[in-house]
Amino acid sequence: MASVNRVIVTGHLVSDIDLKSLPSGTSVAKLRVAVNTGYKDKSGEWQDDTCFIDVDVWGKQAEWLAESAHKGSKVLVEGSLREDKWEDREGNKRSKIKIRAFHAEHMSEPRGRGAGRAAPEVDDTSPSDSGPADEVDDDLPF
Repeated sequence: MASVNRVIVTGHLVSDIDLKSLPSGTSVAKLRVAVNTGYKDKSGEWQDDTCFIDVDVWGKQAEWLAESAHKGSKVLVEGSLREDKWEDREGNKRSKIKIRAFHAEHMSEPRGRGAGRAAPEVDDTSPSDSGPADEVDDDLPF
């Protein structure tokens, strides 16, 4: 039986998008999305549960999103789950699950030069890895 690795989330950007250009010229946007869920506990009181999710968006779509979305913008992300693995400064093995987006768009009012433009089509030629390992932050919160 085949496995399925597909995820769709909507949430709000925790901070402005970090857009970088790799030596190959490919753009990658790193974003952190807060997804809020409400539920009633056993006593009937409403509880809020927030999940923070890291997302990588590649190519023209990354550039467009960085131009048009900002901290607090509502975004929709479709992609697959990926595991990053690295060693921290003390030599401990670390890992983190994040989304590698194949589609991302803002759902709030755009700002700047990206205002009024549609999102670019998905570029299936994005790299298969999640970028250079030397760009990983050793002190990622879990």
